[in-house]
Amino acid sequence: ASYIRTAELMLRDIEYSEILTSQFKEKSESWLISNNLDCSVYVISGTTWNQRAVTKIPVLPIGFLDFCNRFSAFYKEIQPSRALKWMTHMSSCSMTARFMSASKELLLSFNQALVLLLFNESTEVTLQDVLYTLNSDISHALPILKRLLAAKIIKRNIKEFKPETRFTVNLRFRCKQFRIKLNTQQALATIEDHKQTVDSVIAGRRYTVQAAVVRVMKMRRVLAYNELVSEVFSQLSFPFPARTLKMVLEGLVSDGYLAREEGQQQKFVYLP
Repeated sequence: ASYIRTAELMLRDIEYSEILTSQFKEKSESWLISNNLDCSVYVISGTTWNQRAVTKIPVLPIGFLDFCNRFSAFYKEIQPSRALKWMTHMSSCSMTARFMSASKELLLSFNQALVLLLFNESTEVTLQDVLYTLNSDISHALPILKRLLAAKIIKRNIKEFKPETRFTVNLRFRCKQFRIKLNTQQALATIEDHKQTVDSVIAGRRYTVQAAVVRVMKMRRVLAYNELVSEVFSQLSFPFPARTLKMVLEGLVSDGYLAREEGQQQKFVYLP
């Protein structure tokens, strides 16, 4: 029941966010067009969604900062009692980059985009510039820089990452594809978030599975493992990992609800 309720709240957040984005675009249409911007904003509840630890907020360019302030003011008019907290580490964007050979559309994490936007202000960027913009230490910045370097979007003057390391755009960059996906690190983080959500759901369903096992064993008294698994799964309205079911059975044995039949480890006996 709690899982279904959580799923309903998540779906409600997504649907409400789509409505908010549509209303904001309508209200700010001229500003968005003049700044060549498009957006999709997801307003999610901190109590419902399984979120990773929030990193420090980076230094936002004037355009992004203006956008955040405009949307926050718009949201405040609709929800005066609520405050927004921008999750930049969960954000992504697409950006048009112009190289000597052709223009490309880059699919980036928000932080990757912030690094590349530095080159609009200067042809050369230092490591210190990057750290300041991301408002982070070297351990957080390295994966972002390494991904851009590996894709040959940028290049550096020395191999090591030192204060004197300087980066420039690789203007001779070539790729057959027009759209290039660079936010793979963020995709991995999303997979981790998904795994955490799945683990949370399984933990929430464990008690329902325990109750189903006890009901079956109370009726049948003695059952072989395969028969027990089959009957329990037939009572459940949701999928549940068989490996985790084994752990549930071990827990019921330890708690004194079930016992293994003497001499037959694959048979379980109900203990009234």
